[in-house]
Amino acid sequence: MPHAVFHQPYRLFFIGAGFHAVLSMLAWALHLLFGQSFVPDISYLWHGYEMLFGYAVAVITGFILTAAENWTGRRTVNTAVLVGLFLFWMLARFSTMLGGPGWLTLLGDGMVLLGLTVALSRVLWLTGNRRNLRFVPICALLMLAALVYHASALGILPEWRLSILHLATDLVLILMVVMGGRVIPFFTQRRLPNLSVEDPDWLGFYTGFLVVLSVLLSWLIPGSLAAMASWFAGCFLMARLFYWSPLGTWREPMLWILHLGYFWLGIALFLRGGAMAWNWMPLGDTLHAVTIGGMGCLTLGMMARVSMGHGGHEIRAPWWLVPAFALVAVAAIPRLLAAWPALLSPTITHGFSASLWILSFLVFALGFLPILLKDRN
Repeated sequence: MPHAVFHQPYRLFFIGAGFHAVLSMLAWALHLLFGQSFVPDISYLWHGYEMLFGYAVAVITGFILTAAENWTGRRTVNTAVLVGLFLFWMLARFSTMLGGPGWLTLLGDGMVLLGLTVALSRVLWLTGNRRNLRFVPICALLMLAALVYHASALGILPEWRLSILHLATDLVLILMVVMGGRVIPFFTQRRLPNLSVEDPDWLGFYTGFLVVLSVLLSWLIPGSLAAMASWFAGCFLMARLFYWSPLGTWREPMLWILHLGYFWLGIALFLRGGAMAWNWMPLGDTLHAVTIGGMGCLTLGMMARVSMGHGGHEIRAPWWLVPAFALVAVAAIPRLLAAWPALLSPTITHGFSASLWILSFLVFALGFLPILLKDRN
């Protein structure tokens, strides 16, 4: 009988994601603060790549492979394939941490994203679950983005790596908007049945449409039109969040962390619009509202929720998890303030933001390790 950690896809990948979130950010913080790190080839590109293709892809893989089993009633991957995918992910992480060749990192991350795309497509197609096929192209595009990133690093393609990181952030943004729109109102209504939670279909459709449109325009014709689309998308997203009664969740940390994550996505869209229209802050800095704010809150909240729910525990935040939620919820603020170095030293803002992130995920990694290693109660 396989160990409990191999029973469901989320276990291995959430363990890896939790500890990687700590180690990769620690490496980046040491580099920023002291100019030295335990990663030999560390750079801004390394940091962005590891946050997206290291941390985010681990959470996405574990979550989607597990969710697809609930959607279809069938296993997405067997134990051998699951272990293989995780080992490929680990191969890529060791390669980036030790300064290994780019092709080795591409092999690891490429195989993970290929395996995720194929496994998801297969189980959805076999069961006729067409509704969730929308997640397949996002996974496939992430795989293509990793390929182009490393082809650029190897000199096969022009220097597109920074643009690819921006594109990957946009793909993660779209994924979080779609997935968050499905699960947040459902979880809220289920936990708080007396709370007025609505999710009009028309509002969900236009929110998703405007987010995708704003992303496309920001790439095709960046400027006032793209900025306006981004503002409209932010307004619709915030309106949708308002329908879910976020203020009524303040007594339930497992809910308000998800609502805060969705709120940060709206803030990110407003900031992006302002950056394109008035150039009041670098467009690259606005991405941290997506990654630290939105992605940090939503992934931490979902990893905690999935781990407890699938592990047979009551879905209620233990006391020690609430400070971790609070830390990651505000970690984006000092990083965004770094866009105005005249206000505060970038060293202070970067270091403070990184410290909040590290502490938050260290609590999750250590606190949830026993839960993830143990079979259902």
